[in-house]
Amino acid sequence: MFKEIVEKELYCFHERFDKWEDSILACTKPLIDKKVIDQRYVDKIFESIDKYGPYIVLAPDVAMPHSTENCAGVFGTEIGFMRVKNPVHFVDGNPDKDARIFFTLASVDSNEHLNQMIQLATLLADKEFVQACIEANTKEDLLEIAEKFES
Repeated sequence: MFKEIVEKELYCFHERFDKWEDSILACTKPLIDKKVIDQRYVDKIFESIDKYGPYIVLAPDVAMPHSTENCAGVFGTEIGFMRVKNPVHFVDGNPDKDARIFFTLASVDSNEHLNQMIQLATLLADKEFVQACIEANTKEDLLEIAEKFES
């Protein structure tokens, strides 16, 4: 799964964002560029965060931007990756709601989506994997992570 993200060029790296909204725009851009999603899906993510709060922050440093399955503006089932060097603050003064790695989910197929979620959850349970993702700076770093943690 992680190797596919790299091979399909569904990743990006950034230094910082002054507003969390900008991080959502950035993490969805690789999926937009590859025509997996369009702006309607990004708008749905914003609507969901406005409605439910920063539900996308699963754990400190880890965010999973997504909206509902078969949402308007989704044309494929993929996961994108973004690493931000400086934490993105979703709730001021609450470091548990900061994120530095983003796994953006898009889904039209519930079975594929569920399999991806299971694989991703298994990887995210590994603190070494999370730390390696936080420290990644290049495509080569991502390929090393894929080789180490998915073999």
